[in-house]
Amino acid sequence: MPSFKLARRTAVIVFEDGDYVGAEARIYLDQRMGDFLILQRAALEGDIEQLCRFLASALIEWNLVDEEGSIPADYTGVLRLPPLLIMGIITKWMEAQTAITPPLGRQ
Repeated sequence: MPSFKLARRTAVIVFEDGDYVGAEARIYLDQRMGDFLILQRAALEGDIEQLCRFLASALIEWNLVDEEGSIPADYTGVLRLPPLLIMGIITKWMEAQTAITPPLGRQ
């Protein structure tokens, strides 16, 4: 059987309304299933610190700045953001990970 290389999917999370209109984050979608289960458990248990660490490990880039300048797309940057924005990113990220997309080439 020929090999099939899994490509790592990404998504751009965009805030189109509310207090964070224009905020964007590019993030990896695909987690290993074991990590995804831990992530789901952390969400159910309300383990915000664990959720923030998972988010930071999946971040590629974002367009966020504050009065100190650019905010790095890593765990230290996550800790600089308001909880409402972080929870919004986490919610959209988790939804995107399990979204089913139609096969390419089909309309």
